[in-house]
Amino acid sequence: TKAERCEVMIENLRDEIIQLIIATNVFNKTLALEKQQDALLALGYIGELLVKEFPYKVPSRGTFAYLPRLLGRAKVVFRIKRGNNILGDITIIADGYTAPISAGCFIDLCVRNFYTGLPVKDERKRFGPTSEYVPGTVNVLGSYKEGFYDPLTAKLRTIPLEIIRLEKGSPPKLTYAATGLSESSTTDMSAQESFIPYVTSKPLLTFDTPGLVAFNHPDRKANGASAEFFGLSPESMEADSRYLLDGEYAPFGYIVRGYDIFNSLQPGDVIESTTVDGFGLMNLVKLKKSSFGEVVQGTEAASKMTSSSSLI
Repeated sequence: TKAERCEVMIENLRDEIIQLIIATNVFNKTLALEKQQDALLALGYIGELLVKEFPYKVPSRGTFAYLPRLLGRAKVVFRIKRGNNILGDITIIADGYTAPISAGCFIDLCVRNFYTGLPVKDERKRFGPTSEYVPGTVNVLGSYKEGFYDPLTAKLRTIPLEIIRLEKGSPPKLTYAATGLSESSTTDMSAQESFIPYVTSKPLLTFDTPGLVAFNHPDRKANGASAEFFGLSPESMEADSRYLLDGEYAPFGYIVRGYDIFNSLQPGDVIESTTVDGFGLMNLVKLKKSSFGEVVQGTEAASKMTSSSSLI
């Protein structure tokens, strides 16, 4: 129950605060910062329990209705291997409050161990519109052929570009590419594949946020993400150019520990394992209100998108 979860989380928070006090008393700055971060994460989990209902209506009809969704947050630990040695761990918080479908698909892939054994690759990309695009090189994780094929349908599963946008005088709105479909829309979200940027709003999450991770998708195929994700290191691109990614890629989480490991990744490093925390798994919802027909329709549309993109 929620009360039982709260009791466990409060006890975890108490333990983290005690460890923080101990680290502070012995002037261990590194440990104190780690424990401070752990305490804040524990406090965030408690705060989730105060949310009476999920603040956004996630689409329950249409092409993408069958996709998993994360109605809260979840913590994932990626263990990275280089050669025969363990390089270290990277901890990511998947945030369903900023991208419920994207975060849900990410956690679903982690639970399926899809990422286990996959190598890191670096990818040269062009960011921004043609008139002002800039090149950048990013570390991409989760690359395997076209992406993830759903065993339920044996077809490629793709993820819509999902972004919470801010408009002056209005509450934040959950939108999808390419026409800014909101949570109340029942229109087929795969009808238009090219991204049409907003000019009257801005994303809630922007890529000047340290440690942000987002799904990768083919150029000009905003709804073509499947499994690959990336983050920006200091060498990826100039800080004053990162705004070009805002609204074109869907952030779904943050690196909260192991950022130094992430920045040191090299092509060929391998994801040894992924571990999702138990409380986070309780926020994962799969195949809600979707018929088998809707699932097949959605994956067929995704496969057509991939086939057409390979011809461009």
